[in-house]
Amino acid sequence: MFKLCDTKLPQFIPILNKSTCPMDVPLKMTTLPSSSSFAPCGEVATASFGLLVQKIVQSNSGRHKALRQSPEVEMDDNWADFRTRAEQSESAGNFAHAEGMWLKAIFETHAFDDRDWRKAYSLDKLAGLYYSLERFDEAEVFAERALTATRLAYGSDHLKTAESEALAGAVAYCLGKLEEACSHVHKSFTINEHILDPIHKKTAATCLNLAYIYHAKGDFDLSEPFYQRAFKIRAQIFGWDHEMTSKVSKAYAEMAIDRKCHLEAKQMVDLLMEAV
Repeated sequence: MFKLCDTKLPQFIPILNKSTCPMDVPLKMTTLPSSSSFAPCGEVATASFGLLVQKIVQSNSGRHKALRQSPEVEMDDNWADFRTRAEQSESAGNFAHAEGMWLKAIFETHAFDDRDWRKAYSLDKLAGLYYSLERFDEAEVFAERALTATRLAYGSDHLKTAESEALAGAVAYCLGKLEEACSHVHKSFTINEHILDPIHKKTAATCLNLAYIYHAKGDFDLSEPFYQRAFKIRAQIFGWDHEMTSKVSKAYAEMAIDRKCHLEAKQMVDLLMEAV
């Protein structure tokens, strides 16, 4: 199974450095990492999001110190401080500390207006961190919240919303939720196509991600035109023999092989059924 590309994180799936789409590299479906410090799924579903964040931050997981409640007047300064420390920790590769700082930043945003961009930013960054660490269950919780906050902050037809849709789609893809992934990435594609130039690397990335999803679903007829469009755009931007373009052609070639095998298998099954 391929890993979605260009989405937004530290070059990971593509799905992403926040221009950031993650890596554009095919990957196998990864075994989901454990999330022992998180509440069980049932609790997550019923608890309020604020309580969930507090529970994570104050857990004895050893990943980071418990949250210290700050006076409301310090909220703005605290958020900026937590953001800076989180980004510095990520740059230094200290992901456990970055996780704690983003959680604290999210907690600070509970006092902000629902349309404040900092809500969306904090949720998105933590979702991206979990995604890059392949902690997809946690990433899903925060990616969905980030998408809702991004729509409130920027509107439904904005490039930041397209990035958020792409991240949510990448997470869903990694969890094997292909229909959900397809829906999110299609929305990202529609926004990008409406706003960006037809020959743009983000359009190519969303085309490639849609090709991966349809490929994984076995919808080869739907996958093919997206591979072709992604290849055409990247060839114009990077050149025919560039690594980014070659990745598309290699994935397309694998799709062609898979489609042939699928057809041969179907023919064998049909012969068996006729013999019954």
